[in-house]
Amino acid sequence: MRPAAVISEARRYVGTNPTRMSRLWCARFMNMVLERTGHRGTGSDMALSFASYGTRVSGPRVGAIAVLARGRRGGHVGIVTGVDENGNPILLSGNHNRIVAEAAYPRSRIFAYVMPVSNSAPAVANEVSTAAKRAKAAAVPAVEALPDWSEVASAVNSRDSLTR
Repeated sequence: MRPAAVISEARRYVGTNPTRMSRLWCARFMNMVLERTGHRGTGSDMALSFASYGTRVSGPRVGAIAVLARGRRGGHVGIVTGVDENGNPILLSGNHNRIVAEAAYPRSRIFAYVMPVSNSAPAVANEVSTAAKRAKAAAVPAVEALPDWSEVASAVNSRDSLTR
């Protein structure tokens, strides 16, 4: 994952609402940013869908997605861009006062941190495998094996003993 790319893409929309939705659009924004940076999203407009997405991490990590509880009325989701002096994560998220914004959120509200899933992960693994096969096939043939040095020393010693 490239956290800088995800954060950079999200920051392009600070102060705006690129989803044109009037409410409950933080997850839609997160999915949009993920897709535009080569990651799979959840495909859901529910913030809580991100709780079972990606790879869980134990705490705030730059580039991780934070999933927040919002009482009985759903949740909120944003990208971690840092941590403030009180240990609260700074999140870049959609639908923060109806715009994309960056703000600290109380760490007590966060119940999951997840790392995004890349669309290209399997392709990268296949490319590496294919490249390794090509390199092996194109390898220069091995040079003939060097002689066993103990045999060479023995031959030299026996020759020396004949000339004495």
